[in-house]
Amino acid sequence: MIVNQIKVLIQNFIDYLFFKQKYTLGTTNEVYLLKIVDKIYSIVMNKYAFVVPNSKIKMYSKLFLEYGKDITDTKIWIASHYDSIMAFSTQVRRQFPRAYSIAQEIIENIALNLDIQMDEFMQVVITLTVANDDKIEHNGTVGLILCHGYSTASSIADTVNHILNQHVFDGMDMEVQISIDKMCLMVDDYLRRKAPVKELMLLVDMGSLEDIYERINPLSDCNIGIINNVSTASALEVGNLMKQHMHARQIIKTIKENYEMSYQFIESKQKTEAILTVCATGFGSAKKIGELLKNSLPKSIPLEIIPYDYRSLVTHGIEDNIFSEYDVKMLIGTLDPKVLGVKYMPMENIVTNDEVHYLHELIGKYLSDDELKMFNENVAKNFTLDNIVNHLTILNPQKVMEDVEEIVSELEKLFKCSLDITTKVGVYVHLS
Repeated sequence: MIVNQIKVLIQNFIDYLFFKQKYTLGTTNEVYLLKIVDKIYSIVMNKYAFVVPNSKIKMYSKLFLEYGKDITDTKIWIASHYDSIMAFSTQVRRQFPRAYSIAQEIIENIALNLDIQMDEFMQVVITLTVANDDKIEHNGTVGLILCHGYSTASSIADTVNHILNQHVFDGMDMEVQISIDKMCLMVDDYLRRKAPVKELMLLVDMGSLEDIYERINPLSDCNIGIINNVSTASALEVGNLMKQHMHARQIIKTIKENYEMSYQFIESKQKTEAILTVCATGFGSAKKIGELLKNSLPKSIPLEIIPYDYRSLVTHGIEDNIFSEYDVKMLIGTLDPKVLGVKYMPMENIVTNDEVHYLHELIGKYLSDDELKMFNENVAKNFTLDNIVNHLTILNPQKVMEDVEEIVSELEKLFKCSLDITTKVGVYVHLS
């Protein structure tokens, strides 16, 4: 895509200015320009709620400085390519309307404060840099590097992202004398801007890990892995593991085993609610029970329905790993694994409508009255005895039902008793 190719060219040019020309803040004018550009970006970042690292602001100030030096040659080139520039500008404006508006505000402020008049070409260049710095989508896992100094964290983050060819880390530069409390508030603010976040890998340069843990822990609604004494090498290692979609807990374990770093893991205080479906005959049947329940929902809800291994629950009980990952509200299945403190509902109780109010209370808070009514109708349709047997057996369900019915009838005659409907349904389900 042409836009991505142009972004790469812009970054290559900025890298050339910054590294090949060995950019330093030599003159008073250059120092003044950086201060003004820094101030302009601070105002715009606060207004539009996005972050540009200090290291990039230094790069952009160099870009503006070079533009001012070569203005005559630049205008000649722009005049000879005017139609192409305007066509591309229109494309960029349509594709990145927010970034285009932000760039326009930056250009207006630069013209007002530095008397550098920028044209449509620079509008496009700044728009694409803003689009790169503006909120980057993530899959629920984010990385943040916190370091003391003007551009230490942002430089490490930029380098690692460049090597990994993927935006993995954001860098947040801090004052040297910053307090732990203020640092933790910065982390909290970052998480709010990035929400929703499931896991955060937080890399810090120094400070008591215990102090950071104690202050961040009460704020945490996500899993946070904290690693101290960050360097480019350690950030690269962590970033590579994140790129492989490894979870924070496993990253901490891997780093602990292979590197001498201090570490801490904070488990999320807010777990996703879940219903586990189980069957003593195997995972396949548990999965089919889960499908029946999911198919009864009129819409997707923030409650997981998870088929799970019956024997694992019997063996480990409440200590099973699933209970540290999810807030398990109920077990539904063919046989009770007897997990302490977790409600179990037999399949037959859904068929006969016994205790189904527990299911309504759990799922009803995610549904409107009409949706709950639809859910009840779907449950009544999906959890008929014929349908359950049809799902749970690989044999001819009609033949199975006839045979089971005959067996139950013979047992009633043999023991001279009459089974209630709930018990009969339970026998049908288990024997099928």
